[in-house]
Amino acid sequence: MNADDTVSPSEIIALFVGFPLAKEPKITRIREGFTNEVYRVDDHILKICVDTRSEPDFEREIFLYESLRGIALIPEPRVVDLSKSVLPHYYMIYRRIEGEPAGSRWHLLNDGARRNLVADLCGQLRRIDSFPMDEFIARFHGNTPPDTKAEMLESLQTALETVREREILPDVTVSAIRKYLREHADVLNVQKPGLTFWDVQWDNMLIDSENKLAALIDFGGLSIMSLDFRLMIVRAMSERPHLFLREDLEGFACVEDYRFLMDWYREFYPELFDFPHLERRLDLYELNDVLRHFPDWPKSRQLHDRLSRILADA
Repeated sequence: MNADDTVSPSEIIALFVGFPLAKEPKITRIREGFTNEVYRVDDHILKICVDTRSEPDFEREIFLYESLRGIALIPEPRVVDLSKSVLPHYYMIYRRIEGEPAGSRWHLLNDGARRNLVADLCGQLRRIDSFPMDEFIARFHGNTPPDTKAEMLESLQTALETVREREILPDVTVSAIRKYLREHADVLNVQKPGLTFWDVQWDNMLIDSENKLAALIDFGGLSIMSLDFRLMIVRAMSERPHLFLREDLEGFACVEDYRFLMDWYREFYPELFDFPHLERRLDLYELNDVLRHFPDWPKSRQLHDRLSRILADA
């Protein structure tokens, strides 16, 4: 048992033997690209929520996997336990899906294969985006549909206040951000909310041996948002692909490999682009992302550069 493992091999073996899902399981810790503790156990994945702050996200992920079963390419849990009676954490077990994270193969694909992968992805996103939101709202939003514009502006103001209190940015820059928000908040008036799988970075999808989409994974962050929000991630991937790859793959990050990414999204999901002032909207989404990351990385050069670009385009 490694020092950073919260469960022992014997606990995992007892868990799988007890259901039963295996007699003498082989256990491998998966350490890349996950915020939870994840193990491969024979032909299954054991996913453990070790941080109590992430339990609401974990509950949402379980709900969505069960609700979207048969609708989208997603994991299908065989065991779900939120009782903390067997393990001291929430956990789920689902059958392992054959495939590799798309980021490990993107640099090896030609543009035709990349285009086909984005086409498959957009087809899956449409299915999820159009899924009825009523039950999700009732369970996770107290029957009150979220005001996605108000939530974004509140997130921006809260993040900015944290940055100001911690003196991460000079007062003149904080004032410039406030001015930017006053002048441009109205571009968010048009909202087209959906049950949005927005974190479309490559670690959150698997591709098979034929370079076809095998599954979307990690639904903990999926929420009701305006459909165009995910384009902030797509644009960032196109401009700074190394930020969305595992450390061992960063050397393969090449902007040239992403030059058509936004074009392919526009081709296969044009509704995502049907918003007035789209670039300004994406800048506001990115500003929120930058401000929220500053407390953890106050001296990050890429965060300061991104902020400077947004304010320069004001």
